Amino acid sequence: MKNYTVIQNEAAEKLSLNDLFVFTTLSVTAHDDNTTDVTYEQLAGFTGKSIGYIKDHFAKRLKNSGLCTIEEFVRAGNKRKKYILPSITDNFRIIRRELIEDDSLSSEEKGFLIALYCISVNKSFNMGLSATEAIKRLGISKTAYYKHLKSLQAKGYIGKVGEFPQNPQYEDYPESLMLTCEWLGYESYKEWLHGFGIPEDYTPKTLFFMYADKRAVNPNNNIKLSAHKREGIQCLCLFEY
Repeated sequence: MKNYTVIQNEAAEKLSLNDLFVFTTLSVTAHDDNTTDVTYEQLAGFTGKSIGYIKDHFAKRLKNSGLCTIEEFVRAGNKRKKYILPSITDNFRIIRRELIEDDSLSSEEKGFLIALYCISVNKSFNMGLSATEAIKRLGISKTAYYKHLKSLQAKGYIGKVGEFPQNPQYEDYPESLMLTCEWLGYESYKEWLHGFGIPEDYTPKTLFFMYADKRAVNPNNNIKLSAHKREGIQCLCLFEY
């Protein structure tokens, strides 16, 4: 089993929250060639869902979604399924395998977090969408949206931008939602925030050279040099867009 997997952003709008969680788990079991022959029994064990749900509901909906190709084969006289995942180069999100080991959340809550991450601002953990927009894109009810949101906020998996001064949207959108889940992303939200932190020996000149060095390494980098006032101190922040 891999340490992380790559999920197409479109999966959030094609699968239910439970199915999205199961599909992400299935993807974690894929080999380097993007294929997996994980059994219904194994998938049920990893996700806590019933074999009947996996076999009679999830598998059929996954096939109809077009998110992967499913082929049948025979091994030791038994019919098996092989899932062939696409090679994704853009419009994707990375999910870590800790998703499976996190026993503090329900399968729907895990699917909800993955779904929000898939429709969040690219290369960030900021939502950037209103509740109305998120509900429409995910195809869930208003009741379900606020139920999961309230639960995940209480558990510390979702916060607000205004709670994190390092966030580049700290001043402009303090009430906007931010995902604070450790198993989302190749780098965690904490590592992402750390990239916007101000060094202890910070001076405006220091940050100017940090900016210049990053541009020198890759002149095509989309880097912004932004000025902010925080706690009465004028400072500069670097961020990609």
